[in-house]
Amino acid sequence: MPLSTTDLNGVSFSFYDKTAETITLVCNANLVTPSGTTLAVTAKSVPIAVLEPRATWGITTGNVHYSTANSTSTARAYGLYPASGSSASDSVYWHDVIVTVPQPFSGGTCCFTQLVKPNHLFNGTGHDVNNSVNGLDNSFKYSNYTWTAGLVGTGYDSPAILVGDGKTIGDIVTVSDTFNTWIMYQPTGGVWIPLQTYSYSWGLTLTWVTPGTWSMSGQSPPPPNPGPSYSGTKTTTPPQWSVVQTNYNH
Repeated sequence: MPLSTTDLNGVSFSFYDKTAETITLVCNANLVTPSGTTLAVTAKSVPIAVLEPRATWGITTGNVHYSTANSTSTARAYGLYPASGSSASDSVYWHDVIVTVPQPFSGGTCCFTQLVKPNHLFNGTGHDVNNSVNGLDNSFKYSNYTWTAGLVGTGYDSPAILVGDGKTIGDIVTVSDTFNTWIMYQPTGGVWIPLQTYSYSWGLTLTWVTPGTWSMSGQSPPPPNPGPSYSGTKTTTPPQWSVVQTNYNH
């Protein structure tokens, strides 16, 4: 792509590279000279400063509960949220998220993108659409959490399962879900690029022990203590998926 007149006449210029690759800058000079003129050309190397946005964040989790607040008259809710009510700190909580953009660049939009691989079994058999398939968790901008680079971002997730009555005493439901979450950044007028990622999981086993009663065991993370804290890892690999998981938790 040719440089603009402003960049050609300036002492320096800046641009975003679309992909992580080796960059070659080609300079062409068009000179009009009298016939027979000898030109002495000296090539000069110039420094190229590679600047990249950086991200920092805090990541904490709660533990698996039965939730009266999220249950219905026909289904019981189990997942990473408190036994009653709702609190980000009792779920998967992304907090103090800062994306720093180096000068001379500024601005841009940030979001979370999450992939989920659900593994839900009823008496040993998968019963969900796209079970055990790694797919996009509902939408590219997870739960529409977006913020401007340089400001503080936050968000949370409450992965869960809604379970109706069992059919026979001894029925077993098992859950073992894994997630990969990215911080994504889009410079003004540019494309989305990945900055950091991490993975987490949750799970449980439910056994239908008497009419109207599921017995919960094998919770991960287990109560009563808070679940593990995580640290994100710098990445240049974007999320990739072949399916969208729109209703994995039912």
